[in-house]
Amino acid sequence: MITFVLCLPFFVIAVGNYAFKVSVPVELSGSWIGSGIYPGTDQLYTVRISLESGRKNGKVEYPLHFCAGMLIPKKLSNGRLSVRQYFTESNRCINREMELSRRGDGKLSLFRDGQVIALNREPSSGPFQLPESLVGTWTADGMEFILDNKTIGLSGTVGWAGERCILVAIAADDDSAALTVGGTSCRRHGTWLLTFRKGRLVADFKGADGRNIDGWSAPRKM
Repeated sequence: MITFVLCLPFFVIAVGNYAFKVSVPVELSGSWIGSGIYPGTDQLYTVRISLESGRKNGKVEYPLHFCAGMLIPKKLSNGRLSVRQYFTESNRCINREMELSRRGDGKLSLFRDGQVIALNREPSSGPFQLPESLVGTWTADGMEFILDNKTIGLSGTVGWAGERCILVAIAADDDSAALTVGGTSCRRHGTWLLTFRKGRLVADFKGADGRNIDGWSAPRKM
């Protein structure tokens, strides 16, 4: 009896931490990626969420900010899964509550900070990779793209106005890709839409601060 009494608090803690966590529903299973803007700023973030059906935890990563952590499902209601993200090494990423739900178009909706952003499903083989037609170095008008698939989850860099910033693919097709740029060491945050067309790289930029560049193009650097 004495042994039981002493162990009871630890049993209660264990039950509280594990027994009542909800599992990931099958419709949310997969790896998902997308981007949003921190409220009240022009700072863009890119988030990758990895979930496996039936598991009671998942993974979360912010590749532009170099932090990764764990997702803990807390509640499932009306198709929405409430989760909390935890970071052991935050690097400016903070623990917070979020909600996830599957959209009719097959994407994932992420609800946080009063915003809703759409996440694309990544291939089962891993993060989006650039099509071979985009891989290479492209330079014109003081801007340089160095695009590659050397680092899993990253897509190279862009040099612009004295800065060099990392790129992360959030979508890719046969001859095109959407890449986000930002992070703590980069002043220009936004999304590049890149297309290979008639032997040139054609790029359109939509900045988080409203700045746009349309129709920039460059030849491949030999």
